[in-house]
Amino acid sequence: MYSLQPIHPSEALRGQSRCCCWKLAAEHNVNPDLVASYMFGLVMSSTFGNVVCEVRKNHEISSVLWIAVGTGSGSGKTPVLRRLQDPLNTAFESELSLSQEDISRINAQLKALQARKKVLLKELEKANGESAHAQEELSKVLLSLSRSRLPISPLSGSVTPYGLAQELEKSGGYLASISSEGGILATLLSVPNEYLGPLMDAWSVQRISVVKKGARIDVPRPRFSVCVSWQPENARKILFTEKRACTGLTARFLYCEVPRMAHSYYFPVAENVSDKWWEDLMSSLVGRYVGSHEDSPRKIRLDGQALDYLRAFCVSIAGELSNARGMSEFSSKAMDHVVRLAIALHCLDGDHMNSDVIGYDQIMRACGMVVYFAQQHGRCWCLEYEKDVRGRARKIGSYFAKIPTPYQALPCISTEDIAISTDIPKKKVLQAMQWMAARGWARCIQMQGANKKMIDCWQAQVYLGAVDYEA
Repeated sequence: MYSLQPIHPSEALRGQSRCCCWKLAAEHNVNPDLVASYMFGLVMSSTFGNVVCEVRKNHEISSVLWIAVGTGSGSGKTPVLRRLQDPLNTAFESELSLSQEDISRINAQLKALQARKKVLLKELEKANGESAHAQEELSKVLLSLSRSRLPISPLSGSVTPYGLAQELEKSGGYLASISSEGGILATLLSVPNEYLGPLMDAWSVQRISVVKKGARIDVPRPRFSVCVSWQPENARKILFTEKRACTGLTARFLYCEVPRMAHSYYFPVAENVSDKWWEDLMSSLVGRYVGSHEDSPRKIRLDGQALDYLRAFCVSIAGELSNARGMSEFSSKAMDHVVRLAIALHCLDGDHMNSDVIGYDQIMRACGMVVYFAQQHGRCWCLEYEKDVRGRARKIGSYFAKIPTPYQALPCISTEDIAISTDIPKKKVLQAMQWMAARGWARCIQMQGANKKMIDCWQAQVYLGAVDYEA
């Protein structure tokens, strides 16, 4: 049987991972869901996106996760992230360190490959791209360039949508945005939708091919992980708007908002036990995947019972979310989210070293987490919708207030006339007026229009000033 009961991130953990989460939460007096969300994001970042799970023929889902937490100032988000990220940074530095001899050798290879690339591009230009031999050799040169590079930490520097393709090419196809101050989200405020293509492709692990400053950038298998936290009002301003939702950006994120802890508590776990476990996990994951070539990721699979549960769950949640505001895109990506979370649980449960199978229990917990994140998304959509409607209600209220009329003769104004006078789209005026009518601030009256058809007209109530206090 499958269930649509939500499971919080901290409740989905088992064994050592659960102990680590709750111990760290108690130590910093933070919400355990904040710690658990960070753990999921960092574990997936440490796989370099080099784990794939085949859920059906020709449909593989990679270990790329975008997780974001909304939490206010003073919630402990920065020290907790630093505590969890330090072992990951240490593991990367250890694996990526090279001798001076190796650095010189790689630089020489890169110089030779770049020179050959220029020659081949000129040859193709002269042949109008019709030289099969040059095309084949260029493909080999580009592949060699992607592998013969000085290792760059995928966690270093800030990333923006504008430079994502270029940064991915430099780092061998993988990057991670890890931040307690918004990370990639903080760069999106003024970015037009047409520049989000590479970012969307990196979540889907689809080839990125763009031309930048006259040079073509090609990333065959881009992977971009996100593990960030930010102020809730800032995060909602980016994610939960119709402008971003229509691109699929919002649906790609697993976003939740966690409150601050109202009181401190104690969780009895020896400090060195949980810290050592987390350090060992980061080291083992980075050590296993840092050297993996992007064209040969590790493949894992779902067992039969887990696959049946996943399919039934996706059908069920699609039905539940079909009519929910802003949630249709999220439901279409439910399978991806479940499998990605299950891959993270597979690692956190310690199965990544000796098993290539995701079990029923891991899929069940991942499904519960997706329900939790779906509820969080739904709540945020409602909050932003309410905020938007309130803003329109204020503007319409001001318009009504400026109409000179005696107390006894309150005017009735059609939806269309209100839209023209306030410069608000008719559909949005109707939403705002219905919202105001539900609160007793306006009344809908059917009146005969110019074409003798009955139309909705609106009469403001004398206490419309309440909008200024309530809205």
